[in-house]
Amino acid sequence: MEDVMAHKTWEDYLAGQQFRTSALTVTETHVVVFSGITGDYHPLHMNEEYAKQMPFKTRIAQGPLIFSMAVGLVIQAGVFGDSVIAWLGGNNLKFIKPVIPGDTVYVEAEVLSTKETSAPDRGIANFLYTVKNQHEETVVQVEMTFLMHRSLVR
Repeated sequence: MEDVMAHKTWEDYLAGQQFRTSALTVTETHVVVFSGITGDYHPLHMNEEYAKQMPFKTRIAQGPLIFSMAVGLVIQAGVFGDSVIAWLGGNNLKFIKPVIPGDTVYVEAEVLSTKETSAPDRGIANFLYTVKNQHEETVVQVEMTFLMHRSLVR
């Protein structure tokens, strides 16, 4: 098994490089626990009778839940190893299609760009996370930016 905290640095990432995570089935438990943690008890997530009257005709998972799962799937895949110093933020977060409990999701992560910083021991890398379901349909997409260790000073 690969050590997910394997030594990696900013130099290990090149624009266009792609990674694919394992898949995870979104369960009723995920939705209920996420509601409890966040307080998001919107009827679209918690009330099947209400949801049946809405465009998706069934309850859907919270968008932030799927985003959070994507973050975890990428970490579990070992994409970053020990290279990340900090997450600097996400941009252009889009919830494209609903995720229904029972759907299975995975992430395709692509390095969009890298750039040096004024500090010789750090670099910035931008990734595009594309979350797809079992039908290979894109459900969530977000650009993620990370501050990373460089090999120059480690």
